[in-house]
Amino acid sequence: MACRNSFTFTFVVVVLILVPSVLLNPGTFKDTFVKKCLAYKNEPKTCEKMWVTFQKAYVGKQSKEVLPANYETLLKDHPYTHPCDKTMLWSGVSREAGRDLVHEFTATKKIYLTLEDTWLGKTLDGLSWCGKKNSKETFTACEKEKPNPVFSFWVKASEKMAQYACGEVTVMLDGSRREQPLSDKSILVATEIPNLQTPKVTKLMVVLLVKKNENQCNKQTLKDLKKKLDEKKIAYSCKEVTETEFRNCINTKTLGPCW
Repeated sequence: MACRNSFTFTFVVVVLILVPSVLLNPGTFKDTFVKKCLAYKNEPKTCEKMWVTFQKAYVGKQSKEVLPANYETLLKDHPYTHPCDKTMLWSGVSREAGRDLVHEFTATKKIYLTLEDTWLGKTLDGLSWCGKKNSKETFTACEKEKPNPVFSFWVKASEKMAQYACGEVTVMLDGSRREQPLSDKSILVATEIPNLQTPKVTKLMVVLLVKKNENQCNKQTLKDLKKKLDEKKIAYSCKEVTETEFRNCINTKTLGPCW
């Protein structure tokens, strides 16, 4: 009886799984920009226009070449529209010291707006961006040395915010800082205070967020601030508010400010 060789054939089936490109690519900086813009106000055409103008400020440029003036057109085309007498500035307040608390306050009470509560501010808050020479791309791993595209944007946006303000302007400061509650190098002192316009602005109310009341309103930097405001004929007042009092106020239905 003749023997026949047996052959075993193994078939390898290759299954191609097509993964949507959105899963492979978590999104570009533009995607993030537009998404945040639309979340603030669902106006696709405006958000697209905002993006086009925004990127012109830094794309194709080295970081040190991007100055506050580069964002002049962006802020001119998309100006602030909130009630000018509801402007709240802040300086030197870290997340640990209550920066998030300040924004929780504005979001809950809805009687003041910080720069980060405005359309452009909300869109760009927390983001990092820059360009590179001879490139049309936007990069997110950027140099921190100033000037840079991010710092320059916030300087120009802060300048415009101060110029836009009217009536009584409120400033939130960290009163728990060991030395002084206000730095001469801060955007508030260097940019915002000089750009407050009289007689549009009648008063600056400083609110010191503190762990406990320590009479921090008598600090030298605040005396210097008062002097600058006196020269501009803007009234000045200062009050301490403990973080506990501030948080309790946010969590209640009490109308009006928490000081």
